[in-house]
Amino acid sequence: MHDDVALSAHQRLDLIERMLAESRRGFDTYAWMFLLWGCGHTTALLWQWYLPHPRWSWLLMVVCAVFATVGCIRSSRRQRAESRLGQANAAIWLAFAAGMVVALGCDRQHPLESFFVLYGVAQIASGMAMRYGLQALVGCCWLALGAAVLLTSSRAIEHWGFLAMAVFGEILFGTCGMRRERREREQASHV
Repeated sequence: MHDDVALSAHQRLDLIERMLAESRRGFDTYAWMFLLWGCGHTTALLWQWYLPHPRWSWLLMVVCAVFATVGCIRSSRRQRAESRLGQANAAIWLAFAAGMVVALGCDRQHPLESFFVLYGVAQIASGMAMRYGLQALVGCCWLALGAAVLLTSSRAIEHWGFLAMAVFGEILFGTCGMRRERREREQASHV
């Protein structure tokens, strides 16, 4: 490294902090997806339990997937440059989606358990990569739910746990991310 471009320890730390903040802002711009999935999961579960044609309820998740895909494409076009951390986070979620396709194709006996475990692992990995402890904690809860259902084979734990995680682990988590994004934008505009 040339002396004229060498950074001091303080400058390097400042650069790392700015890169992490930029990546976190990238996460926050996608926090709406957790809210979308949570509302979709909650609605599909309640429909399945209380309304006619319960199998149709999960078509709602296909609609959510279409909205999420279109939203991601539009959002990625608006962002000029993406950090390596953002690319790594995208790879985590792509691996989750691929894992779900394989799990659903191979194991039709335990689709929700597969979802709980893979979603938990993806949340933990994403939370660790983004240094967002709340997301890693949410991932641990999803993973624990998957383990509990696999160990007990309890339909009650599966159903009520899924509903609780959809409300707290997706809707509330997504709402917190969106509020954090708004607060950061307001602070940045006042500077």
